[in-house]
Parts: sequence; structure tokens; C-alpha cells
Amino acid sequence: MKIDATITLSIIVALAAIFVPSLTTYLNNRHDSKIRREENKNKLNEDYYLHVRNNFENMLSSYGEARELSIEGLSSLKSTLAKCIPYIPEENVSEFLYLIDLINDEKNFSEDEFDAQFKKIISITSNTLNQLK
Repeated sequence: MKIDATITLSIIVALAAIFVPSLTTYLNNRHDSKIRREENKNKLNEDYYLHVRNNFENMLSSYGEARELSIEGLSSLKSTLAKCIPYIPEENVSEFLYLIDLINDEKNFSEDEFDAQFKKIISITSNTLNQLK
């Protein structure tokens, strides 16, 4: 039995018509999944950045209140400093803890040392936010 070229071509085209749409659908779904994962990852990163920035902004607001040297303002600053510690690099944690210790040491409290230490904290938070971007 001799197979004609047109019949062979018809069979190949028919098989392609069956498999090509399935292959195209598979590849499109795979690409869509990859895009969705990337979008979710970007959204999580953005949410994390905004959360950290919000904590740092609260710390700056608390610093403004603490400048009046009120007990409530200093207490609020200690609290917001502690909330920021998990988001800063390990090597800078001691700077935050030192400022908290300065606030706790009422007898030897120095406003100049307090301001100088807070300037270091501002630099650390700025660098941390820049690294998160």
C-alpha cells in the first residue's frame, strides 16, 4: 500500500491541530504563573518596605515629642525604638540599645549626647530604608 504525500501531510496537520493548542495553553499558563509569583513577591516587598518606613516615621514623631523631655514622650520614643530594632542590621542594634539606655539613665541624662546618638539613629534608619528599596 502506497501512502500519498497529501494524506501524510493531512495527518501531520491534523495531529498538529490537536497538540499545538494544548502546548500553547500550557506555555501561557506557565508564563502567567511566573508573572503572578513575581507580582506577589513585589507586593510583599512593597508592603514590608511601607511597614518598616511607617515604624521609622513613628520613631521620628516620637523623637519630636521626646525633645520636650516629657516622661510620656521619652517613653513613647523608647517604645518606637524597640519596635524598629528587628528591621535594622545586626551591627547597628547596639546604637538603638544605647539610646534606650541613655533615656533610662535619668540621673546622667545628657541632652547633647541624646541628640548626637539620635543623629546616628537617623543615619542608620536612612541607610536601612535605602537598602530595602
